[in-house]
Amino acid sequence: MKKMVLKCTIFLSIMVLANLTFAQDVIILKTGDEIKSKVLEITPDLVKYKKWENHEGPAYSVYKSDVFMIKYANGTKDVFNTVPTANSNTNQISNTSGKFLGVWQPINTTRNHPITITKSGDNFIVQTPIYDGGNGSYRGDQKLSAYYIKEQDKLEVSTSYGKVDIIFDASSQHLIFYGTELQKISNSFNSSDNSQTQQPQNSNSQANPIQKSPDLKVQNNRVPLK
Repeated sequence: MKKMVLKCTIFLSIMVLANLTFAQDVIILKTGDEIKSKVLEITPDLVKYKKWENHEGPAYSVYKSDVFMIKYANGTKDVFNTVPTANSNTNQISNTSGKFLGVWQPINTTRNHPITITKSGDNFIVQTPIYDGGNGSYRGDQKLSAYYIKEQDKLEVSTSYGKVDIIFDASSQHLIFYGTELQKISNSFNSSDNSQTQQPQNSNSQANPIQKSPDLKVQNNRVPLK
């Protein structure tokens, strides 16, 4: 009798483990890498998802052109190809770096201080807010350097956490940054004049365009936008 109970327990444990293993979406990239995830949305340009091991964490995005296949938890599959579509106008807009310039307002988040993206020569300047890690209060702005990667049509921003991508979603005309969606509220920043920012700057702002606000003393408490 005890052996029978033990066998049943082992069998049930194996079934539960199998369900936990396969009840997830797997994004297979063209590089062969696999992302265990929960797929949230598929747009004409992006696959938006959350990491499987962190359902309560931020949302991430990957270019659909980089995805080979998605295996869903219910056993179905989506296979993607890179055959050009008839929507060539959207593709032309998507393949220019000028679309990143402007003032962008975060949406669907309580941290709604805008982000300003300007250009200085071949580089971009991303002015982004900093929030206190303890209570989430707004601490001021910082300026980060970024550059445009033409092959992947994205901005790569240098932060204290490492490289972070800013992705343009052609379907919504929104940006994705730190898992936060942003919509453009001003298109006036289309030159290399970095003194044109939404936050007041001192007279030395042009001499050192990457300088940080003097109010930002708690650098270790920076948290992303979301």
